[in-house]
Amino acid sequence: MVEYATMHNDLGKKSVIQNVLAHAGVEDRFENLLVSLERVQAMAGKTKPGEVSFEDSEQAEARRQLLSIEKIAIENQSLQELNDASLKDVVTHDFHQYLFAAIRKKATNLRKVCRYNLGISSDIKLLLEILYVDSTTLHQVEQQMSIHPWLSYEIMKVVNLPQFRRKDAKGNPIQVESIRTALSYLGVENLKQVVPYMILKRSLPQTTDPFPEIKEHLFNFGVSTAVSASLIAPLKQLDGDSAYMLGALHGVGRCILIKLYFRLFELTRSEFMAQAAKKKRVDVHTVLSKITPSANYLIALQLEFADAVASDLLTHLTPKKLQLGESMHSLYSPPSTPLGRVLEWAREYAKVRMLLQRRCISRKMVKIHLLSIGFPADAIDILNHAQVGAPPFRPASRNN
Repeated sequence: MVEYATMHNDLGKKSVIQNVLAHAGVEDRFENLLVSLERVQAMAGKTKPGEVSFEDSEQAEARRQLLSIEKIAIENQSLQELNDASLKDVVTHDFHQYLFAAIRKKATNLRKVCRYNLGISSDIKLLLEILYVDSTTLHQVEQQMSIHPWLSYEIMKVVNLPQFRRKDAKGNPIQVESIRTALSYLGVENLKQVVPYMILKRSLPQTTDPFPEIKEHLFNFGVSTAVSASLIAPLKQLDGDSAYMLGALHGVGRCILIKLYFRLFELTRSEFMAQAAKKKRVDVHTVLSKITPSANYLIALQLEFADAVASDLLTHLTPKKLQLGESMHSLYSPPSTPLGRVLEWAREYAKVRMLLQRRCISRKMVKIHLLSIGFPADAIDILNHAQVGAPPFRPASRNN
């Protein structure tokens, strides 16, 4: 999948400029891939016959203009530098400035976010803590599971899938009818990965029009990061299950922001249109009526706040002794913790693998990118031969 070992001899020959450009290229392409495969294909030059290149298109020019405005919205929150912008750009900037502020405010109340945005209870922290107690029994796990009916339902559904269903001595499939039986099939150790996987799955945004691919790409990214982290961690004498949880739940930060963006978009627009009508600003009202969710602003929102939201969420939901919130925080506020470093490697590997699978990046760019982040060479072969997008379930044996 990703050739790497032969690049060590070339490390000293790689210029800083090459590393920076490769890193920026990977990040930009990946962020656009999360929103839409078509966007990243255009960036990679995969135009169809008769189409103009992305760089020459009006879409590219609009994107460059919007990115400039987004930077102002995030860093300066000022309209002074927008004097030369069009009315549409000014209205879009003002609209998203207000929308971002509303999103940030709601994202700070994690108890409400978990219950009303993610559909989970903050009490799930108790379940995660129990799973990491050495003397935990399945009975204790079952008691905690009763607080989360959605989780019991998902686990029951999985163990009854044909590929995972156990069979009796005669080869007949066994229908699991109780959560106690399902938990005994999985075992406490497997649940350390199964539960975070299910939390990520439940947290995914459902309605993201006009970008329907977001859910699929987010899930792929979260699972790939989790599996990659769980495989890299033991190489650094760290716990693979803790790394899996960190990798899976770090992706929920993006889910929170994306859900809030689409949920608050129409509410904010209605409020702005009402204000424009009150002020008799027909021109502004017309612009607002045509505004649609912006891929560029959505990307800017995630780049600016996703890691911080994920850090707060991990502190709020995961066992304190694992210090996953601290590891997440170290990604954007050095120095990095050992597990934070593993997460960095895992998610960068997940990014390049997703891009490579869709032929939206060159192998040369992958090599330079991984070298630029100090990716461990001994992890490459392991990850290349792993199904990093696979769920944490294993087919049951044919007999009891």
